[in-house]
Amino acid sequence: MNGITKSDDVMAGQAVFVGTRVPVLALVEHLRSGDGLAGFLREFPSVTKEAAVAVMISALEQVSEGAVSALPKPRHDTNGIILNAHELTAAQVANKAVRCPACEKMNFKMWPEGWDAHAEHKCAGLAEVDGTARKAEYKRRYGHLFR
Repeated sequence: MNGITKSDDVMAGQAVFVGTRVPVLALVEHLRSGDGLAGFLREFPSVTKEAAVAVMISALEQVSEGAVSALPKPRHDTNGIILNAHELTAAQVANKAVRCPACEKMNFKMWPEGWDAHAEHKCAGLAEVDGTARKAEYKRRYGHLFR
């Protein structure tokens, strides 16, 4: 798809907009929630309107050609904890046991309960130092997992 890239080194290999760490699924979630393209662009200023529109056009072209594959499916450990939340949508993880998509150490019993305290104080997968900035970084990176 035009404007999308995947690399094991960026966001654990999930599809992101070229030149960013913004997951394409974040755009899907914004559209699904009714927030629309404008809301998505406000929340993710590193993605240009042209890039987002190009991705949507490409997706629609693939739909018309019957080439779109299904959304990624949740992968679980032996205790039923979702391991690949970063690839999923809010609807797929809401109220479920989820491993932290940032540090991959903390297990949330019911997503998204407790994410803010974890992000503010404990998550080893964040770069920011200040608690408020850490929560903002978490929301920026994994906003597609919140309704």
